[in-house]
Amino acid sequence: MYQDMGNAESALRHLEEFGNASPRFEPEMLLARAELLLRMGRPEQGMALIDGAVSEQGEIVDESLRAAHVSFYTALMQDAIERGDLEAAETWIDEGLGLYPGEQALLYAESRLLQEQGELRRAVRLLEDLVDDSPDNPVFLNALGYLLTDRLDRHEEARGYIQRALALDPENGAILDSMGWVL
Repeated sequence: MYQDMGNAESALRHLEEFGNASPRFEPEMLLARAELLLRMGRPEQGMALIDGAVSEQGEIVDESLRAAHVSFYTALMQDAIERGDLEAAETWIDEGLGLYPGEQALLYAESRLLQEQGELRRAVRLLEDLVDDSPDNPVFLNALGYLLTDRLDRHEEARGYIQRALALDPENGAILDSMGWVL
């Protein structure tokens, strides 16, 4: 609301106050503040917020804070891609994976980056690994199927992945779109 009214600083304060008053929602409010700072062109401040909260927790980081940290790395990567700075995008993903090796959300984001870089075979291998690790994840199945049909003309193979995704999440618009595309 504050952002729509043109007062991002007030929005930052509001999110901080809400997070402090509602500890259960603090990680989400922290992520919202970091993402708002990113939109304001201050990504380093956003990362400093989350890094500070992670540092405060020490060696064992709360799962919701970890998820916020991972989500912000993904947001930073996406922002860099949108700005056409694939090198920065790669740096953010590498940094995130350095902190959270094997984190599926970051690996999935890396597959999107590889596609942007034209590294389609590497992207396919990464998505295949994600599907092998999580065979019932409709997002990974759909992403792999869509990449195979849209960029590599491997339609029959793609259709199998998309059918599996659709069976798991039949109301998902992205998966329905992929099925229409592969057909």
